[in-house]
Parts: sequence; C-alpha cells; structure tokens
Amino acid sequence: MKKIILSMLVMLFVLLASLQIFAGERKVLLISDIDDTIKVANILGPVGKVARATNIMVPFTGMAELYDFIVYQNVYTTKVVYLSNAPQTLAGVPLMTTSHQEFLKMNEFPAGQLLLRENTQVQNHKINSIRRLVSEQNPDLVLLFGDNGEKDIEIYAQAAKELNAQGIQTETYIHQLYSSNAESNHLTETLFPEVISSYLRKSVGKAIQPGQFGFVTPVEIALDLKNKNLITQATLNWLVKKIVPDILNESFYNLDTLGAVTFPSFKDCSDYKWTVPVPEESLLSALVLKINKQCR
Repeated sequence: MKKIILSMLVMLFVLLASLQIFAGERKVLLISDIDDTIKVANILGPVGKVARATNIMVPFTGMAELYDFIVYQNVYTTKVVYLSNAPQTLAGVPLMTTSHQEFLKMNEFPAGQLLLRENTQVQNHKINSIRRLVSEQNPDLVLLFGDNGEKDIEIYAQAAKELNAQGIQTETYIHQLYSSNAESNHLTETLFPEVISSYLRKSVGKAIQPGQFGFVTPVEIALDLKNKNLITQATLNWLVKKIVPDILNESFYNLDTLGAVTFPSFKDCSDYKWTVPVPEESLLSALVLKINKQCR
C-alpha cells in the first residue's frame, strides 16, 4: 500500500510539474513542532508528558500528507526540520531522540532534520535554532507549525517579527488543541478534592496572536496555502479527497491510543472558528459540520 501511494504521489508531482503550475522555484524552510502539532501527546495533561512520551503510533490525521505535498511544490529547494523542546537524552539514554525518529518514520512524514534540546537546562532552544537555520538556509519562505499548548505561539511570533524585518515571508499555523478559557475549570475545582480535580480539570491553552492561523485539521491549512498561492488547486483537491473521508469516518468516541486521529479525547477546540466559505453538500461542508459539532 505504501508503494502504491508513493507512486501516485510521484506521478501527480510529475504531472503538475509538466503543466508548469508552479510559479518558479523558491527556497522553503518548513519548521514543525512534534508533540501536539503532528503527534497526539496531550503535553498539558496531568499524565500526558509521561504516558504519551514514547507513543509512536498516534499521529494527527493528514499532517504527513500535507507536509509531503508542501515539499512537492518545490521538491529540490524545500528543507524540512522537526524542532522539539524534548531533550535528546534522559539519564543518558536517547529516549526522545529515538522515539521521535521512529514516530516520523512509522507515520511516513517527509524526511527532515530532527532538532531536540541537548539537555533540559538549555534555554531558548527553538528561537535560537530558527535563527541559525534561517542564517544557514537563506530561505524565501518559512512555514512554522506549532500548537497552542506551551510556547510555540510566542516563539513563532518573535521569529516572524525578526524574519519579516529581513524581508523573509513567514506563515504560522497553530494547532488549536486547548481552549484559552480557564473559567470552565472553576466548577471542577469547587466540587472535587484537589487531587481529583487536577485530573478532571481542562488544560488551558493560549490564544493565537494576530497574523497566526489557527487550525483543527490540515485541510484548513491547505485552504489557506492555496489562497496564498503556496500550493496548487490540484494539491488541495487531492488532499481534500484523501483526508476528509478519514476525518468524517472518525468515531466521536475514539480512544486515541492507536492509529491516526483528528479529535483525541482531550482536544478542546472551542476557540476555533471556521471562516472560509465552502460549497454546499460537499466534502468540505460535511467537514465544517463535524468540526462545529466537535468544537462547540
């Protein structure tokens, strides 16, 4: 199955290239967080960091395909970097390095450089890595993918400010996994003892900043990239046909422990609002309906 899919992707790229759909080659630097961006981690959960740290079986649906086709737009001039704050080693064992490598390989993400912190004492790992990568690669476009759980929003905002001042185009995409509304936790804290309420309490995320694009599925990213002429209509159409049926068929009660998932049990996307008009009675309209039900 993997070989068939790969052959189809290559054929599609060749077709698009032969039609000269792409408006010239540009140097693209795709920088992606891992936990809670492309991998189900629940990094803000009371047991998420530990329980899911080495889980290599649960990616977010469609993110690998999205990255593949971003690469194919400029196949010879796109560099992919997976940038994580996880430490390279724990107690001298390269646990997270090996885990992340296996996750990316097993779930067929495009090949790329993996950058983790040397150790837990290293500060400013992500912003310093972005600065160094940009200096080394001299890209025309930097795509930043993260989530609203920890510090990606602030780090990417700083990176975009610095890069835009240098004349480098940036696009920032933030996975809205956690609501930024803390008020809903008050009732839990009032009714239950501290230990119990800590497990029932919703994890509070951060609100996205101006200029950042929030997403729940990779389809919204693809639509935005198409609107900005960063992917082709053919790519968008293929992604919709490939990804949306899987999302629509996903159970509302998915246990998010094995296999790709879009709405894991801990996901609270109530901050998210779909804003792009879509045709009625289409795959996209069905996707919007499901997102609205899940995120309300």
